Amino acid sequence: MIPVTHYVSHFAPLGGVQTLLRRHLESDAKQGLDTDVVAVFDPHPASHPRVSGLGLNWKSTVASARKKFSACLREAGKPTAVYHNLWGVPFLADLDGADRRIGVMHVYPSALRDCLAGNTGLLDGVLCVSQPLKELVHRYLPDLEASRVAILPLPISRCLVQVQRRPLPGRPLVIGVSGRLVKEQKRIDRLPKLVSVLDQKRVNYRLELLGDGPDQIWLERQFAGHAKVVFHGRKSGDEYWKIVASWDAILFTSDFEGLPLALLEAMSAGVLPVYPRIESGADSYVRGVNPEFLYELDDCNRVAAILSEIRSSDEPRLEFWREACRRAAEPHAGDAYDRVYADFVRKMREAPKISAAQLPGRRLYLSDFVPFMLLGRFYLRGFYRANA
Repeated sequence: MIPVTHYVSHFAPLGGVQTLLRRHLESDAKQGLDTDVVAVFDPHPASHPRVSGLGLNWKSTVASARKKFSACLREAGKPTAVYHNLWGVPFLADLDGADRRIGVMHVYPSALRDCLAGNTGLLDGVLCVSQPLKELVHRYLPDLEASRVAILPLPISRCLVQVQRRPLPGRPLVIGVSGRLVKEQKRIDRLPKLVSVLDQKRVNYRLELLGDGPDQIWLERQFAGHAKVVFHGRKSGDEYWKIVASWDAILFTSDFEGLPLALLEAMSAGVLPVYPRIESGADSYVRGVNPEFLYELDDCNRVAAILSEIRSSDEPRLEFWREACRRAAEPHAGDAYDRVYADFVRKMREAPKISAAQLPGRRLYLSDFVPFMLLGRFYLRGFYRANA
């Protein structure tokens, strides 16, 4: 068995990365991997026996993170380190005790792209969930040869629930939003304005929100008493699929994404994507269904026009788009993710080590004592460059 530790900011909340980590904990042993997880911002003790929570929060600092990380690694660290979204690599790598270090890129906001250079010399390989992310790694980490950067095909479960959609004439167009209800990144704060535009244009619709998050209460207040907005909360299994499979369209309002699992799952059920043009891995999937389903961020009138086009389309055209969605999602329904991931880990362990074998003694920086909240808002770029 190959021992592997995954390092991630959070494990407990709802999200695509967390779904994948749970899959690793359940399935990696079949691939010959002995897996556990260290979640920096999860409470201690964590909710899962193979997860270690460091108990940090956004008031914590790099200095306190390094102290807790070092103490945890004496118990949990394993020689193959997998860092998700590369969080913490520049200021934790000298403590992880790993003899191979792999990054997994799920998403990376454009504002932080210059920070990627701070990981130079610290990684043996990188897996990316989309082609745009792979190109980003090649651009900012040119020391990694092509064989050390690969695409990781995201996995989705198959929809086993059959929901018969009634013809659109005479009923509302059902629009779904799936995932974390949070303003940061997912930008659910854009939804009230969009709903206002849909109401002004007298579109016959129903907006259904599936998931939970820290900004759910805020959003519920915005839509208090609105008859066309439904909150389902967090669901799983058949309950989840019954809701998703009943949607006509799935809407995203995010500032940035990698390749959302929620999008792939909805498309596998024939749900049409309405998605912002944000240079993510999902753009090409949406373009393959209908390029007109992509819109510019904050263009609520364009979103309303797309939804109106869907609602006015005849059944043959709708079914043509739905079938294109199912075809696009099909390659993600098998076990390719598990095989590609495990093969890459083995390949990196067999290949020569190129990540720094012994990192130089790390100097203390003033930024080590600044809370993560402030670093994230004001100092992140300079901080990462300083710690490169």
